[in-house]
Amino acid sequence: MAKQKHHSSFKSQAEEHYREEALEIAKSIQAPAQTKEQTKLIAKGIAKGIAQYKKQEKTKSRARDKHKRKSQSPAANTVIAQFDNTPTIVTPDKNCNSTVFRTLLLSTIIFVTAGTLHLTRYFLQTKILIGTFDFPVFWSLPAGLLLFCFGLWQCYLLSMCKK
Repeated sequence: MAKQKHHSSFKSQAEEHYREEALEIAKSIQAPAQTKEQTKLIAKGIAKGIAQYKKQEKTKSRARDKHKRKSQSPAANTVIAQFDNTPTIVTPDKNCNSTVFRTLLLSTIIFVTAGTLHLTRYFLQTKILIGTFDFPVFWSLPAGLLLFCFGLWQCYLLSMCKK
């Protein structure tokens, strides 16, 4: 009950303020032959206009605040990439700068190429000998699959990044 009384008294104070302001405006534009009743009717119309304008502005302000809060909330599928010791957030609706895009593209090419070479080596059973060390062929299957999967993941990140 107390809140409703407080709310209604606040509303009536605002309306009273609008009426006073409207009456001042009506008096300032009053024609010489205009009666007091006509001035009061004009003031009443001005007060209604002020109240309607304030109401519309309040609604617009609420909508702007809601949109602002919505745009500031973190995206569900946010990826944080770190380049040059500065974290960069990559989201589907965010434009990537050229450095992030080029780095993702280069890493995609490297991962896919290395994965493909390892898988080719595994299926062709090609031996690699560096010095006296013989790299086992069976390690190329998991290495190739892992690198290829990293490459696919990088492709996904590239698809999220709008240049």
